[in-house]
Amino acid sequence: MIDSFEQINKSEYLFLTSIEEFSGNNLRLNVQEGRATGALENIEVAGTVVKDVQPVLPYVDSIWEFVFERYVAYSVRNESYVSSDADERWVGHLFRTYSKSKFLDYVRVATFACDEYPGKLGHYQLVCTDHIIDVVTIQPPAIHRVESVLGAG
Repeated sequence: MIDSFEQINKSEYLFLTSIEEFSGNNLRLNVQEGRATGALENIEVAGTVVKDVQPVLPYVDSIWEFVFERYVAYSVRNESYVSSDADERWVGHLFRTYSKSKFLDYVRVATFACDEYPGKLGHYQLVCTDHIIDVVTIQPPAIHRVESVLGAG
């Protein structure tokens, strides 16, 4: 059986659909899987024609909920402004677990959180279309599929 981590990382695209803080510094993220769909077309971007592209759209029947309990810090960035860093180390594709990152370094410098208190810090990242979400916490998120209120169609 494939676990949630593997299923999410097999997705082509993710869309952040909601972000919510709730009691006790808990964070809930809902993401919806997406896929390229429709006819191929050519588009113009800043005077350059990009050929054979398809719109990427979310599909209703694939929503994931992530619950991070007692996070230390989180960040939401516009994916258009995020650059990669060769010094960082992670596993995963769209849902990443970092062993070395600039965000984890930042949290260690900007807070008094450390591996002794509140515990071993972990950095998790969701790479979504339009958003990059980074979360530092001491335990992995609880992840599960959310039933669509619209049904599978």
